[in-house]
Amino acid sequence: MEQRVYEKIFSSAGEGILVVQHGEWRLCNPALLDIFELKEGDRSFVSKNIHQFLHPEDLDLVLERHLSRLSGKTPPKNYEFRIVTRNRNIKWVALNVERFLWDEKPATLCFISDITKRVESENRLRDREERYRRQSEYLTALHETALRLMDRLRTEGLIHSITSSTWVTCT
Repeated sequence: MEQRVYEKIFSSAGEGILVVQHGEWRLCNPALLDIFELKEGDRSFVSKNIHQFLHPEDLDLVLERHLSRLSGKTPPKNYEFRIVTRNRNIKWVALNVERFLWDEKPATLCFISDITKRVESENRLRDREERYRRQSEYLTALHETALRLMDRLRTEGLIHSITSSTWVTCT
């Protein structure tokens, strides 16, 4: 009975679960297959090296932390990186990982969530904030230039006063 409960939890979890040993997939749940755009019936990937799914720019980081963890060190347990799915799509994932023994040998138990939409939203927000910051700086500079110009025109006697109704009174 207990085994069936564990199997049900494993298969129905909304988060991807993966066991990696010696750089290879040993076990995964359906949610992980969805994240990596793999089909339930396609098990040829299970014995394949996990490296093939890591984004080239994140490969060294992920491998370094994986090997460090297997050697008994304690790199960060939670971090984010990119993967390349079976369909060649790039996705951002959040990893929560723990070292444990699988068949008496070191392995890692990985909980993986697809955070692509969140990262894309954060990037769009950051881009908008940067655009608004630049616009604000431009408007501030424009305002300061206008004030300096009006002061110079006043100093040179080209304008006498500025009022809210007429703005500029010229001589």
